[in-house]
Amino acid sequence: MPRGGFRMNAGRKPGSRDLRTVQLENAMLETGVDDFVGALVAVVEDDTQPEKLRIDACQTLAGRMMGGVLAPSQLQRKFTGAAND
Repeated sequence: MPRGGFRMNAGRKPGSRDLRTVQLENAMLETGVDDFVGALVAVVEDDTQPEKLRIDACQTLAGRMMGGVLAPSQLQRKFTGAAND
């Protein structure tokens, strides 16, 4: 059995989002908060959300997902379906 190398149709399609990003976006939309940062804070404070999802929201707030502290407008570009300010 060959190891490594190119395989046709292997992996996630270009431009598709991973499951954790989609879950975080859906949790933010379910909060009903209009402000993007406020929705992230609501996800962090919601005890009914899974712990990994809450940690993802904390990391986004801290700006660690992209390696630096970002403005809310820059964070919104990552989550296209999130509520706008």
